[in-house]
Amino acid sequence: MKSYYLAHPFEMRKEIRDWELDFEKRTGINLFNPFYDDGERKDMQLLDKGLVSPRTMKIKADAIKIVNRDLRNIEKQDGLVCFIELNKASFGTPMELFYNSRILQRESYIITDTMEGHPWIKGLATKIFPNKESLENYFLEKDDI
Repeated sequence: MKSYYLAHPFEMRKEIRDWELDFEKRTGINLFNPFYDDGERKDMQLLDKGLVSPRTMKIKADAIKIVNRDLRNIEKQDGLVCFIELNKASFGTPMELFYNSRILQRESYIITDTMEGHPWIKGLATKIFPNKESLENYFLEKDDI
């Protein structure tokens, strides 16, 4: 079974999680979500339960540990599925995309309806999709998944 790292902005995590679980059932492809599939993320649990807000939460996480963990998790996958939107800023998502595409030279599938013409997006993507449904249809039509 193919497995892809799921890179996406923090603020889209709940919306993406709902889609991700259905996508996995429909396609048989595993999507590794760093916010939910990486062991016990107490920070995400507190946020998702509404017990803290991102503005008031003081995460004492070690930044290097987070980055290294994400890079190791990308290395374990067959490629990357990435959500990039102009109005949803993320520093990690483009870094994860670059690492997967240029350093590891693996498949990078990008979902965006606002950045598809950007030279960096076009230069790093294996294929660009305007929405989640078109990505799913692409994988369902592929013979090698």
